[in-house]
Amino acid sequence: MRSKTLAQPAFVAGSTGAVIAHCRDALGNSVIPTSGSWTLMSVGGDIINGKKDVPLPPGTSKPIIVLSGDDLVGGKQLLYVEATYNSTLGSDLPLIDWIAFDVITFPYEIGAS
Repeated sequence: MRSKTLAQPAFVAGSTGAVIAHCRDALGNSVIPTSGSWTLMSVGGDIINGKKDVPLPPGTSKPIIVLSGDDLVGGKQLLYVEATYNSTLGSDLPLIDWIAFDVITFPYEIGAS
């Protein structure tokens, strides 16, 4: 992935957010992965909410990875993507990238009084 876009600058813990993975080859051309997966982890390398080697949504050069609920815990998190693709440069080429993002926690407890 040569460019990465977060759907919002930071996510809210326990809510829902999306990461759009713009898959591009070394020349900057959009490519559709032939296979791929993503892993969600803490900056310490711990897998979050069992999200390891989750298949990428197929058939698009801009797969949307939806994170929600227990995927989003407070602090900094990493989303790691591995894929393969075909292009004019060759076949079964590796695509590996990651993005770091913040997950903010609402500063007050809301509940019944």
